[in-house]
Amino acid sequence: MTPGRLDRTCTLWFRASMLFHGTIQILARVQGVSPEMDATGSVAAVESALDRLNKQRGELEELWAARKLKLDLCLRLRLFERDALEVSSRLELWSEELQHTELSRDTLQAEQLLRLHNESVTHMQSTTFQVLQQGQELAQVFETSGLSLMADSQYSAQTRVQVLLEFLHEREMDLEDLAEMKRVKLEQCVQLCQFQNDANQVISWIRNGEAMLMASFAIPICLQDAEQLKKEHEQFQVAIEKTHTSAVQVKHRAEALISANHYDPQSIRDIAEEVTKRWQQLVTCAEERHKLVTASLNFYKTAEQVCSVLDSLEREYKRDEDWCGSSNEKVGGTAPCDKATMVSQLINKHQEQKEAFLKACTLARRTAETFLKYTSRSLQYYSYQGEAGTRNADNRVKNILEKLLSQENKVLEHWTQRKKRLDQCQQFVLFERSAKQAIEWIHDTGELYLSTHTTVGQNKEETETLLSEHNEFKGTAKETRERVKLLIQLADSLVEKGHAHASAIKQWVAAVDNRYKDFSSRMDKYR
Repeated sequence: MTPGRLDRTCTLWFRASMLFHGTIQILARVQGVSPEMDATGSVAAVESALDRLNKQRGELEELWAARKLKLDLCLRLRLFERDALEVSSRLELWSEELQHTELSRDTLQAEQLLRLHNESVTHMQSTTFQVLQQGQELAQVFETSGLSLMADSQYSAQTRVQVLLEFLHEREMDLEDLAEMKRVKLEQCVQLCQFQNDANQVISWIRNGEAMLMASFAIPICLQDAEQLKKEHEQFQVAIEKTHTSAVQVKHRAEALISANHYDPQSIRDIAEEVTKRWQQLVTCAEERHKLVTASLNFYKTAEQVCSVLDSLEREYKRDEDWCGSSNEKVGGTAPCDKATMVSQLINKHQEQKEAFLKACTLARRTAETFLKYTSRSLQYYSYQGEAGTRNADNRVKNILEKLLSQENKVLEHWTQRKKRLDQCQQFVLFERSAKQAIEWIHDTGELYLSTHTTVGQNKEETETLLSEHNEFKGTAKETRERVKLLIQLADSLVEKGHAHASAIKQWVAAVDNRYKDFSSRMDKYR
């Protein structure tokens, strides 16, 4: 609808109103003339004219009312057409604006763009709603009035209103779709900015963690330093637990944004991967520190324990003990067989001790190697330039290992001496047992035989029986004689080698030799 058509409609409505009011005024004046005022005597004619005028007046009023209604509806139609055209133009402009989305990586600006968009959409919906409501009310009036007006040469007013309503509604729906798409994109932009901020915060925490590790880096030179470093590292692990949780949340947030069809999934992946990479670097750094802490603790604890054990063993091995009780016949009432078992057990235990402390020394050296390895790795990892601290740690480890080696050699020397004494005790115990067995045989078997065989047989059979027993006894006596000879030879050999129990061995040899010689002379007499 053009502005000229709206102006013509308003002019027609104004002219009809003026004409109607002028006619009403004329009728009122005519009705004011009375019969006394009539000088011509044509009152009847005037009354007749008044009746006609009143009738025409009624008809005119009806025509006027109908005319006025049509003009009102026509004016409302033209106004609606004008408003619809104006809104349509605005919708076209809004459509172009909605198809061009401005994005920002600044959170405040992105939030402002989203807020302005929502306000613009609200204004668009309000404006469109007012015009649609205006058109719906006009269509309702046309329907209830029953009037049929032509909007132009082709369409009736009702059709025109309906077409405009449908057009505006379709345009509104199209724009709402565009507005929703833009809103989603702007919201995703805000989410991306917030995600970037969260990721930057996590990376900042990670940098702080790296700075903490760098600032607290030190190579322990003693057990107390290692324990203090362990305590600090445990506190650090607790401190970065929140960072770990936040890093995991960033990863999950990235997955959620990508799953929600974000318009820029690659940027989200890049941000999440950067956080993951930085976190893994911090974890690797923390693991290296943990390995260094563990290795230092293991070394210093092991070295301290091994040195303590070596000190105890050295003091123990220096003690001069007589395990076999060579100065007495028995040790605390222990029989020779029990003493042999006891000495054998002591030798086994002594051998086990050697294997144990050698294994412990080897373990200490391995823990030192591990400690030095992780020390070197940590120095390379941190690009540490503190050569003085490095030399102190290396020298400390070297000194501990030298002390350990010196103690180990001393203990081995004392162990060897103790082993020699134990072996000699075992030799003496076995020698003593053999000597006692020989003496016991002479006393319990040989002398008993001689004391019970003092006569010859009374007849041939008894004599032959006694002879047979004597021959059998001679075989056993011969074996005892051979054992005595071996004992004497063994005793001579042990004494020549400077055996620790040479005196006791000589005594036992003399006792066995004397008893056997006495028995042998009696045996010769009996024979």
